[in-house]
Amino acid sequence: MSIATRRLGAAALAAALSAGLAAAEVAIAPDDVLNLRVTEWMPIEGSLRDWPAFAGTYQVAPDGTLSLPHIGRIEAAGLAPADLGGRIGAALMEHFALAAAPDAAVSIAERPPVLVGGAVRSPGEVPFHPGMTARHAIALAGGPLAPANEDNSLMLQRLNAEAQLGILASEEASLVLRQARLRAELDGAEALPETAAVSGAAAEALRADEERLLALRRERLARELELIDGRIDLLTQEIASLEAKQEALGRQRTLAEEQKERAASLADRGLVVSDRLVDAERTLVTIETQVLDTSTAMLRARQSRAVAQSERVQLVEGRAADLLVELQTVEVALAATRERIALQSSIAAFLTGGLAEPGRIAGFEVVVRRDGAVAADGLDAPLEPGDLIEVVRPDLPGLAAGPQQGG
Repeated sequence: MSIATRRLGAAALAAALSAGLAAAEVAIAPDDVLNLRVTEWMPIEGSLRDWPAFAGTYQVAPDGTLSLPHIGRIEAAGLAPADLGGRIGAALMEHFALAAAPDAAVSIAERPPVLVGGAVRSPGEVPFHPGMTARHAIALAGGPLAPANEDNSLMLQRLNAEAQLGILASEEASLVLRQARLRAELDGAEALPETAAVSGAAAEALRADEERLLALRRERLARELELIDGRIDLLTQEIASLEAKQEALGRQRTLAEEQKERAASLADRGLVVSDRLVDAERTLVTIETQVLDTSTAMLRARQSRAVAQSERVQLVEGRAADLLVELQTVEVALAATRERIALQSSIAAFLTGGLAEPGRIAGFEVVVRRDGAVAADGLDAPLEPGDLIEVVRPDLPGLAAGPQQGG
């Protein structure tokens, strides 16, 4: 296998790994480099205002904290970028005594690379991707290094095929959990069904993210419905009050009409002056004006209530329609992923002759070290930024850290 072919395969594997795991929400880790942008909505001007004093890149300290102007140190490790942005916005609101929190957009710009050493073709730094395992890292480093008289191409192809299977399995788990969350939202459930159970630490982290998203979206819908229902209740009370006022004005109008008729009768017989008739007519006109104003206000309140009720229906039914469209998209992607898994499994089985050994590379030992200690066992344990993967061939000690060999 040529060097160009190996590089092309490694590039394809890296692209697939990045694309397959992009949907997972990544937690911030020590030594990550973060991009930060802070903006504030100016309602009077109707525009967004940037906070240039906070814009830029910041590196998370080894202890997991982030140092920011005016705020000082804030815990960052273990948080999703969106969660950290929310904490930064709340801290800025408190520090500057703002009426509302500014929007702090956080994204991960760089992550510490994984180091692959020992009996691999291209030892050194390998870019870290969320969900990466030792199998992925070794494949990106060119695969295990065999002596010059041994053919390493089949082993590298097998390793690439198995790494692709791992990527597709992670993508399948992500899609299965997203499908379960969308169905739970459609059914109004408060948790993911047990039928969506997945195995592995990475899959369990994905499940926790989907459950958190389910809770957040359910709470947001409840708040929006609560606001609309509050408007409907207030408008209903206003309509009831206007109806009572209209009823009272109706009684007053009846009395005013009777007084006008008596005044007119007495004036015709010359028993009262005409000013009394004028006063009675003025009173009747005033009451009729109030009746008209009340009827207009009642009509506006009923129209507003109808609009609020329509918004409520649109919120519920529109959300359900959006969820159905998203669910259909996820189900199509899941079916395509499972087809790719079946194809890749066939390829892997062909390359290994059905003798694949899960969790290890025949003839090699793989050790993952984190902070100087052994951190993971097996090829498929999730890695963290900065991990060191040592690939050793016990029967050929000289390959443990030998020079790089070309293809």
